[in-house]
Amino acid sequence: MKNIFIFSSDGFPTLNNPNLGIFSFEQAKAIKDKKVYLFDLSTNFSNRIIIDKYHGLKIYRLYSSKFNIFKIILNYLFIFKIVKKNQPSLILSSFLNIKNIIYTSVLNSKKIVLIHGSDANTKSFIRKFIFKFYLNKLDRIICVSKYTKKILIQNYSDIKKKTIVIHNGFSREKLKKTDLNFKKKILNKKKILLLTIANLVPRKNIKDVIDIFYKINLKAKNKFHLNIIGQGSEKNNLEELIINNNLQKNVNIYSNLNNAQIASFYDASKYFFLLSKSYKHEFEGFGIVFLEAMYKKNIIFASTNGGITDILKNKKNAFIFNVENSNYKKKLLKTFFSVERNKKIQKKIIDKGISFSKKFSWEKNINLIINSL
Repeated sequence: MKNIFIFSSDGFPTLNNPNLGIFSFEQAKAIKDKKVYLFDLSTNFSNRIIIDKYHGLKIYRLYSSKFNIFKIILNYLFIFKIVKKNQPSLILSSFLNIKNIIYTSVLNSKKIVLIHGSDANTKSFIRKFIFKFYLNKLDRIICVSKYTKKILIQNYSDIKKKTIVIHNGFSREKLKKTDLNFKKKILNKKKILLLTIANLVPRKNIKDVIDIFYKINLKAKNKFHLNIIGQGSEKNNLEELIINNNLQKNVNIYSNLNNAQIASFYDASKYFFLLSKSYKHEFEGFGIVFLEAMYKKNIIFASTNGGITDILKNKKNAFIFNVENSNYKKKLLKTFFSVERNKKIQKKIIDKGISFSKKFSWEKNINLIINSL
């Protein structure tokens, strides 16, 4: 297998947004013995196809076409040109969606699609019909968690034999590069830091994290500080909630941070909170942030939603709760203060978390994917 084409409907990293399509980009970086061609389907709104390099990897940034037939044809012509010159032995697409179907279905090579979570749960009848046809034509379907596979098979029962689970990896290298000056600014020696990293959308349930922190702060006034990293549709609502609860001095929201700044937050924090929930047809597919938090010695408090339980085991490497239970907040608070008082339990959770996180890497992930055929 010499040439691998990777198509990303999320795009690939740019100088202005280094986190775009980062999972696919990390997979590409981890491929050492094959030539990789990256096709960005979403970031280029210019009047020409752009070819550039990011961290040493060449990226073909196709027209962001949506349903513009003229741009789709131009993208096809460009892709066929690259295919003719560098015949791919494997085409890898990230996410089950229309963009990836449009540009990969016409290519005559072995194909794999990666299903990350809520893309397994198609509700539109028309999309479901198209996706079923597409999935049956693929050589392999990879789900990032057992729960994601379960939902996918419920929707498309006839693809069970070609569908397997391969967990995501994470980048240790990225977490080792911190910003010392930034870390000094955020490190409050008088307070213990709690951290949340997520898209600020309803599914991530950040509202509950703030509500729980409010109760923590009532019991232990000004002993803890919560930092939330992310951006999304819920940001204004969350900022308003912080003000309404008079937590402006105890809770901060940060957006558009670089990798070194995010790594600095992991370094400075003792606890990591993310209490995702099911929202409409959406769920937590896997949760790479949990691997990162474990690796950086954060004690994790999380939910049992979706694929989270593939990696988090209650009272072993984390503390997990069913957020659908009405009394879960009371149980979480009791557990939190019990853990805070018990250094022995803290060390046990941290040690097991570090050990467990080291089982995951993008190198392992992409090699399992390539060798799954």
